[in-house]
Amino acid sequence: MDVLLYSAYNAQAYLDSQVEAKQTCYNTKLVETNAQVSAASGFTAAGACWFQCIEPQLIRDPSLTSLWCCIPEGSGWTGGFQVCDTSNYFVCGSCCAWTVPSGVTCARFQIWGPGGGSSGSMCCGGSPFGATGAYASVLLPVTPGNTYTLCAGCACNCRAQMYSGNRSTGIPSYVIGNGLTNFCADVGASQMGSWMGAYGRYVTYKLGHISGNYFGACICGAGNSYCFTGSCATCGEVPHLPGASYFGKSSCPSVTVYGIRGLSPRICFDTNHYGYQIHAPIYGFPTTSCCCFTWTSSFIGNYNCKTCCGLMRVPSAGGWGMIAMGGAPGYGSACRCGQPGKAGMVCVSFK
Repeated sequence: MDVLLYSAYNAQAYLDSQVEAKQTCYNTKLVETNAQVSAASGFTAAGACWFQCIEPQLIRDPSLTSLWCCIPEGSGWTGGFQVCDTSNYFVCGSCCAWTVPSGVTCARFQIWGPGGGSSGSMCCGGSPFGATGAYASVLLPVTPGNTYTLCAGCACNCRAQMYSGNRSTGIPSYVIGNGLTNFCADVGASQMGSWMGAYGRYVTYKLGHISGNYFGACICGAGNSYCFTGSCATCGEVPHLPGASYFGKSSCPSVTVYGIRGLSPRICFDTNHYGYQIHAPIYGFPTTSCCCFTWTSSFIGNYNCKTCCGLMRVPSAGGWGMIAMGGAPGYGSACRCGQPGKAGMVCVSFK
């Protein structure tokens, strides 16, 4: 081996060993810091780790489903129930009061905010799936006889017509009661221009990948749909982007409110307007929420997605995405109406 190459190899090996040692030291210090913070503030070690390590990552990218398992589920539950719209449409809200039964000392409250609707579209263009609502969870000590107000938020209960907006309405889901303050999950309500701004694009009036700020389909219909012309490819996949937020805290310092922000869908299409859409994942419903459909010139509308996902009666789900291709602008097969998102839900487990 050449002397210079050998020296470089040894130098690289030394640097690698230093990096490994520093990383080991960092991980040890992080564990110690979490323990010290939890002891000083009253948080559990898991709660301190959530605030310092997990939540900052999920705020930037809520689609990191591998981190969702860090939300404690509790165990040994002896009872529970759901509050939601039980109609066939699963769009409207529902509220009730729950009084803690005798002998019950702990409860888990989970809330899903309603999903955002999709917009109407005319040829040629489309509307991505609506954004999902936020999710929040808390394990709380409760006292028998205390009453909690549980409200599953209502999504926009109407169908958007061609080009009309339908992404920014709905009511958050929430729980009110002893030990909780401002515990709620917001609606999936961001418009595509907001998604592009959150994505870091300089040009927020075009739907496109971050690598091509000045390219992509124009966002139209009051920011709710996009208009496609000859060379309007997204130039890459537009990923899931964070939207709706969750809120809340407890008067008990050892109690942590966990949550996941709402997400916009993923979308990609080329200069032929052939592409795909993928609905965002929803906590608790990983296998039924990630609906995906692809389209080509032979596909008009949103029927493929209905076929592959059924009605998707899942809380927080966004309205169906849709595509319009071929035909002259106006009424007929080149026009598609939007759909409302699905309602929120409250789930209570107790022991």
